[in-house]
Amino acid sequence: MKYGFIPARIWSLTPAKVVHKLRREAGLLRRRFADSRRLTYAVGYSGRLVIPLETCVPEPLRTHAETLARLSRRYVRHEFDILGSGWKKWAAPGARSGSWGIVLHEAGETAASMSAETMRESERLLGLIDPDYQRMPWRTDLNAGYTWPRGQHYSLVRFGFQPGLDIKRPWEFSRMQYLPTLSLTYGLLRGGLLLRLSHEAIVHEYKDAVLDFMADNPPGYGPNWACAMEVGIRVVNCLTAYRLLKAYQAVFDEEFEEILCRSVYEHARHIINNLEYSPDFAGNHYLANITGLLFAAAHLPRSDEVDAWLGFAVQELIAATQAQFLADGLNFEASLCYHRFSAEMVVYGTALTLGLSNEKKAALREYGHRALKITPRLRPSLAPDTEIPGTTDLSPFPPEHWERLRKIAWASAEVFSCFGRIPQIGDNDGGRLLKLIPVQRIGSECPAPTSAWDYSEPGAPRDEEDHLDASPLLDAFAGLLQPPAGSHEAPDTQVVRFLARGAHANIPLSSPGGNRRSKAGDPQPAVIFPDFGVFILENRGLHLIIRLGPVGQNGRGGHAHNDQLSFELWCHGAPVLVDPGTYCYTSFPEKRNLFRSTAMHNTVTLEGKEQNPLEQGISVLFRLTDTVQPQLVE
Repeated sequence: MKYGFIPARIWSLTPAKVVHKLRREAGLLRRRFADSRRLTYAVGYSGRLVIPLETCVPEPLRTHAETLARLSRRYVRHEFDILGSGWKKWAAPGARSGSWGIVLHEAGETAASMSAETMRESERLLGLIDPDYQRMPWRTDLNAGYTWPRGQHYSLVRFGFQPGLDIKRPWEFSRMQYLPTLSLTYGLLRGGLLLRLSHEAIVHEYKDAVLDFMADNPPGYGPNWACAMEVGIRVVNCLTAYRLLKAYQAVFDEEFEEILCRSVYEHARHIINNLEYSPDFAGNHYLANITGLLFAAAHLPRSDEVDAWLGFAVQELIAATQAQFLADGLNFEASLCYHRFSAEMVVYGTALTLGLSNEKKAALREYGHRALKITPRLRPSLAPDTEIPGTTDLSPFPPEHWERLRKIAWASAEVFSCFGRIPQIGDNDGGRLLKLIPVQRIGSECPAPTSAWDYSEPGAPRDEEDHLDASPLLDAFAGLLQPPAGSHEAPDTQVVRFLARGAHANIPLSSPGGNRRSKAGDPQPAVIFPDFGVFILENRGLHLIIRLGPVGQNGRGGHAHNDQLSFELWCHGAPVLVDPGTYCYTSFPEKRNLFRSTAMHNTVTLEGKEQNPLEQGISVLFRLTDTVQPQLVE
């Protein structure tokens, strides 16, 4: 049956979701029209970011000085390793060979739909940047040599329309995850270490990079506003880096302080107007929205609007933690890498809430719920504060939030510690909330350079990021759920304590019960996660992880693979049989489907058959129907 211009798929949606989609599209249309006629920078907003006075300064471990110095020297030269690109200098792009030899060219600039006032403010911000600063290509996929137009409204940004072109590269770059690393290096420099880098250079880099991004990406325009998750992650990194720098007595001029505060407000306003939520599904994107909104509202001056944002963010952080993490402690995305990504957001969001100033804690009691007209609704009040487990301190988190955190921490430790790394079950896009000190593989562990794009320092050992190292997440949990263990704590542990201002729970991280099972006489038990659907067998240095479970996301299967009965085998910490993962999303749809197909996993295959149908087209790249319905027999 045909329904004119209405896609047939829409008729399978629930009425509530249809209404939600129609309202969202109508809202985007109104906003696009209004933005083209107004100043999208919030120039009428003024203030300074709120930093708690009694912040405790983390002491970066001197054992990390060499890594921090090497990374920071590269960052101030604008050399980055983005999504496995290798170390490249991110500068003005030209035509280059993209992935698989496909050659793209920089897009022609479209007729700017932004107002003249917005363009003038952008030019003013450019004038505040140091003349010696080398501007960065925030809107460019350097591997493909393509730049998304600056004057294109975020609601019109396209991706997946050209083979080899991946919007994730400018998104990943524009998360600004290198700024907290620079801040930790600044702490070492202020502490007297000589690292062939000046602390003034780091302050200038932070200021100029923020101004550069704001000028090149006016609010609401370009690819870096097209996804609210990216907006949330970016504001978390900018604020964490700023807070660390201020803790180390970094000084910025008053004009920049006010512009930075305004930019945080612009990020929060964009998030609240573009929440990635629908009545029947909210996943890691929505959790990133909430985390970014929480960080922004926690540092903005109080107002009726900001207080409501803060109350909403805490309310939804609690709800999302319960909804997105299963009873066995693992995440409902059916991906262990996405479990790590989502767990980071819960840990850092919880820590920041514990460390709110007294003024911000008052805002959680006094906000007006009618200030927000959004879905889901902000309740009139949060539940009464309860004791943090193992202490007499109070927090807005209910006991079930702490119990779920305990299970998440335990499950993460059980799965990741067995292998020393993250087994690749489901998708892996390298997504992280914060990369304080990216875990590096050094020297012979790294592949040799493949082109002149490699920017390794002469005479220095080769290094690249190890995206499957799970230790930062486990260290972050230690900062939230365990008492301080001394100055030798890992950087992620220290920064969690820094954001929480010393507050923490005292929770034993033993098994939540029922997950370890064994038969009499077995040397080691099995570890079972029935809700996610993984089973770990251990015996005399051998570790076997088997996948058997639902496709996740409440049946959507957005990050699942056809991997039922697939396994990874490790022997004494070394991989023997592994899952190849997925190296691309929208840049090569056919390759994404190939790498999530049954034949690409260590499982039983029937020629020409898939466990679950793999549909073709961009719109279904993040969908997998749970056709198989697997069951554990023995």
